[in-house]
Amino acid sequence: YNVVFGDITETDVMNEANLSTAKTIVSTLPNLEDNVILIQSIKRNHPEVQIIVNAERREHRQALLDAGADMVIAPFELAGQMLSRLVAHDELEIRD
Repeated sequence: YNVVFGDITETDVMNEANLSTAKTIVSTLPNLEDNVILIQSIKRNHPEVQIIVNAERREHRQALLDAGADMVIAPFELAGQMLSRLVAHDELEIRD
């Protein structure tokens, strides 16, 4: 796999990413509006590219899906679910 790491809002990074050959874009941009603009821009020019984005807030999920994201990951929600499972199964070790 070829991976380009950087701020996709910077022209150099966007050019290096070569979206015409990209299969998947993963965005960890924290800002909803920036992610929506990124998704719409990529889908408009490269509709075949799969887009996975980060949702800082649960209520942003639907807006990102509506903008065209293929998958939305909510890291704080996932962490909360994992912690609740650990607590429910007594697998969380609490140290003094």
